[in-house]
Amino acid sequence: MKKLMLGFCLVSLLSFSFRASAQDNGASSIDLSVGADVVSNYVWRGLHCASASVQPSLGVSFKGLSLSAWGSTDFDTQLNEFDLLLSYSIGGLSVGATDYFFPRYAVGAVADQSRGHYFEWDNDRTGHQLEGSVSFDFASLTKAFPLSISWNTVFFGADKKTDKPDRQRFSTYVELSCPVEYKDCTFSFAVGVSPWESQYQISDSFNVVNVSVKGSKDVRITPDFSLPLFAQVVVNPSSEDVFFIAGLSF
Repeated sequence: MKKLMLGFCLVSLLSFSFRASAQDNGASSIDLSVGADVVSNYVWRGLHCASASVQPSLGVSFKGLSLSAWGSTDFDTQLNEFDLLLSYSIGGLSVGATDYFFPRYAVGAVADQSRGHYFEWDNDRTGHQLEGSVSFDFASLTKAFPLSISWNTVFFGADKKTDKPDRQRFSTYVELSCPVEYKDCTFSFAVGVSPWESQYQISDSFNVVNVSVKGSKDVRITPDFSLPLFAQVVVNPSSEDVFFIAGLSF
């Protein structure tokens, strides 16, 4: 049954996924995007979140300002995640805020399921996590240095200290990444660290939590159709976990 469901979802995504762009007659433009990924495992910043999942996305951008929605639903537990991202980019600099919503991980959700409701915004009860981010892509200065760095810190919601559940732990993730083009493939290398106690690690000190390499390639099926495939190896030295992920992007 699970394989049948996965096959049905794949066919549906192949039939209905698209990417659109709407432009006006002036110099400015509004860009719209719709897409989806199907992944064999959902691994985020070195942390295993779910098994095989469908991850749709929807976004709109205008003059460097963008608003997008992203979600994930797995096939085993029906774990649902819904995120909203607002960001602004100028040159290689980007700043943003993300609202992550994990109803199952709401503070107190086991004792009171109502605490996992989307519109619950009490900081001690909500299933939301608000994160501020800033990143810079050095390739904007010179193509010879395609390195980018990002800093991300959760400042509100279901991200409390282990020994003090009434206080935020400000989970932080810092990542260096570098894309490399080779023939008809794109490889992305990344190293991510957590500088203090966070949801990404098992200890409360500085740890490397994500070392990954991702390869992407369009596999041609017919002269007019190709499948965008990717494979990724993720190692989390902090938890001593390793993951091998395959996926399709539409």
